[in-house]
Amino acid sequence: MSPLSQLTGRQWYLHKAQYEARTVTQEKVPPYSVRLIAAEAKTGKKASYEGGIEEAYWIRFRDDGMVETNCTNNQTAHPEDVLFSQGCAAGWTPACDGKLITVKNGSLFPLTFVAEQAKFTVSIKQNKLVLSRQEGSHLTMVEGNFDAE
Repeated sequence: MSPLSQLTGRQWYLHKAQYEARTVTQEKVPPYSVRLIAAEAKTGKKASYEGGIEEAYWIRFRDDGMVETNCTNNQTAHPEDVLFSQGCAAGWTPACDGKLITVKNGSLFPLTFVAEQAKFTVSIKQNKLVLSRQEGSHLTMVEGNFDAE
C-alpha cells in the first residue's frame, strides 16, 4: 500500500521538527494546552512557550490537492506553518512512485517572488508520519515527525 493513500484525510500534529537552525518539539499539556520547545542547533540554547491547543502546529493533506495547516485560516502579517518557516503551505502533488510529494508555499514574501516549493519523502507507520526534505530552501523543515489523532 502506498504511503500516500494513508496521508490524506487525517490531521497530523507535530511531535518534532528539525530545521537547519533549530529543532522544535511540541508536547500536549492536558487538558487544553500545548508546549513548544525550540533548541538552537549551534548553541543548544532552548526556549519554551505554552499556549492553548488552538496554537498547536498541525497539517492536513486533502484529496483535492490542498493543504491545511495551523495558519490556513489564521493569516497574520508573517504566517508560519510547520513546513515553511515563512509562509503557509497551500497545495501538494504526489510523485508517481507513491513516496514523494511536492508541497507549494501559498505565501509570497514579497508578493513579487515566485512561490516556493519543497519535496518530501513520506513514511507512515500506523499513526506516525515522517516527512523528510529532499529539495527545498534552508528555511524549509528538514525532517518532521507527526502523530495522527
